Amino acid sequence: KGSSPNNNKRDNNTEDECPASKKPGSSNEQFLNHQPDGIRMIERELADQDEVWSRRNLVVPGNVQVIGKEAYRDFRGLVSVHFCGVGLQLIMQDAFFSCKMLSDLVLPIGLRSIGARAFRECWNLSELSIPGTVVELGLSAFEGCISLNDVQIHNGLCFIHGRAFYG
Repeated sequence: KGSSPNNNKRDNNTEDECPASKKPGSSNEQFLNHQPDGIRMIERELADQDEVWSRRNLVVPGNVQVIGKEAYRDFRGLVSVHFCGVGLQLIMQDAFFSCKMLSDLVLPIGLRSIGARAFRECWNLSELSIPGTVVELGLSAFEGCISLNDVQIHNGLCFIHGRAFYG
């Protein structure tokens, strides 16, 4: 697994709104837009389990500050996750655990912490850019991401807990 500081191949989203290409209805992609206006945290109960296999793309609105524990765990059909704006601060433990098809992940500037096992066993994830606003990577945060071969870590990351990139 390679890493290179301060070399941002992929742009992190810094705008308050999603780029036009990522807005719901801008293409034939499906988006997960079940979050009510004003929501600050997406919890497991809001993640509709009927969508586990059918939902392929997720766009998280800029007003969401926290992705809760196990919110999208085992969404095995999920391929793409994009966070709009700079509101997201925390991705809690096991939030995207075992999203085996996830291959397109753009973490937003403003994110502060990625919890334990947050992206564990995302087998198809091959590249990752961790914004400079992230100060902590939890235990086993990206463990088991067997395709991950390009990791860019920017200045600011202070704590990398054990097995963060193991496997």
